[in-house]
Amino acid sequence: MKIQGLPDKAGHFGIYGGRFAPETLMPALEELAQAYLSAKRDRKFQQEFNLPYRRTQDK
Repeated sequence: MKIQGLPDKAGHFGIYGGRFAPETLMPALEELAQAYLSAKRDRKFQQEFNLPYRRTQDK
């Protein structure tokens, strides 16, 4: 089994691997994943998120 490409899009590790999280946390993790994908596509959020990093690079 190659390490590259793991976990898959569903968060699974190989044919027998599942997500390493308790089942009771799965709804919250799904919500977090959706929020992350939304923020990842939001240019304004990305600019604000990267601002502190840019400030350290300018010095």
